[in-house]
Amino acid sequence: MKKLFCSLLPVILFFLTACEKEEELPEPTQTGAGIMAARINGKPWQHNSAGGTLGGGSIQVNYYTNGYLHIFGQRQDDYYDNNITLSLSKVTHTGEYTLEEKVTNSYGTLNDYTSNSRSYQTTASTTGTVTITKLDTHSKIISGTFSFRAQNRYDPAEFVEVTEGRFDVRYE
Repeated sequence: MKKLFCSLLPVILFFLTACEKEEELPEPTQTGAGIMAARINGKPWQHNSAGGTLGGGSIQVNYYTNGYLHIFGQRQDDYYDNNITLSLSKVTHTGEYTLEEKVTNSYGTLNDYTSNSRSYQTTASTTGTVTITKLDTHSKIISGTFSFRAQNRYDPAEFVEVTEGRFDVRYE
């Protein structure tokens, strides 16, 4: 019995000390790959289809010549039903843009319908940023990164952190 315990001890110790591997997000790209992903309060989130509606999720992109950009990414499956929206005005070049209140037309939102529907949005005091890393109006590709802190619209004491966000999308 002692021999069996001694031979199993290294295996037991290995499993007790093994670190939980952090789930990876897709690498940022600039090819119009149809990705939108981020961490929501540290947990990975990724829309679950590229363009259109497939399997319940989608990315919808609108970019207008006046510089208004609207990106909506949805994840909907057996475990999740939520979406992230980035809305920016005056996007005319690569660079950093601030997410603020909805009235500024430059804001970020997270809607979580998974359980107990919650709606979060950036405000004057809970802001964020979007960095446009590629704006190719010829190939119609917009890529960038984003992060924001948003406040629950119905419970001002509750917040959500969206970090390590990235998108690489085509628009019509």
